[in-house]
This record gives sequence, structure tokens and C-alpha cells, in this order.
Amino acid sequence: MVRDTVVARALPPITMKGISREVIPYLVGGVLDATGKNVRVFSEHMTGLDFYFNAGMIDSAKAPHIRILQGALKALDDG
Repeated sequence: MVRDTVVARALPPITMKGISREVIPYLVGGVLDATGKNVRVFSEHMTGLDFYFNAGMIDSAKAPHIRILQGALKALDDG
């Protein structure tokens, strides 16, 4: 149902409580824009970091985004 929106690959089938048949999970590897082009999305979640970045959603006024990212990198360097 979302093949025009995401790039995904099937994983091995799993069994789920309450469902009598095997279910095929999918690993989403990317997001597609309206033209079908893969949009670069960075998503990382770990202790001390919750990062989601979708360059395709940022308009031409990128200065605030750049300042925030530069500030985060400086904090890492100063650490």
C-alpha cells in the first residue's frame, strides 16, 4: 500500500500472537518524493542522541538548520 512512498525490503516471516498466519515484516530503507526519487533521510536514535533529518523538507532558508547542526558538532568537539 505504500510502495509509491517508501523503499522497503521484506524480512523473514514471523509469527504474532493473535494472528493465525505468518506475517512478513518489512524494513523501510528510504522515503520517495512525488517524482519517485529517493529522499535522503537520516534517522539515528541512541543514548544521548535522537536525530531525524530530512533534507527534502528544508526550504531555502537553511541558516537556522545549519546553525543548530554546527552548534551540536561544536558541543561534541568541546566535550
